[in-house]
Amino acid sequence: MYADFDDLTTEIDRLTLIRLTDDDNLGEPNQHVCALALVKASERIDSKIGMRYPLPLAAPLPGALKGWCVDIAAYYLFGRRSESPGDVWRDRYERAEADLDKVAQGKLTLGWPDPQGEARRQPVLFSARAGVFGGGGVL
Repeated sequence: MYADFDDLTTEIDRLTLIRLTDDDNLGEPNQHVCALALVKASERIDSKIGMRYPLPLAAPLPGALKGWCVDIAAYYLFGRRSESPGDVWRDRYERAEADLDKVAQGKLTLGWPDPQGEARRQPVLFSARAGVFGGGGVL
């Protein structure tokens, strides 16, 4: 997971988390429900960036991943109650999705060397004699 329960509680007030997750009316946020939303958000992130970066990502993880994960998980938590997330959380979710699309397209990086971007910038050499390609390029 790219974020944890403490990260959620930093961004979402306690009463809102209770309302969104406390299925048993215990008066506490349900950490298991939060963890499921965070796992689902992390899987969404992986599905977006997995074609550009090898998974699983190695530590230390870029801080942006934590923010995106929290924003997506919060949106999912609102959705499980069929409750409108409001403009703030909807905007945060949409911005996270847009940023992840930019990462997938190579327009935004995670702060690490982009393995696909590096390959595309290397020259592709052709050898007519042997009929092989060289130079590590991608066609």
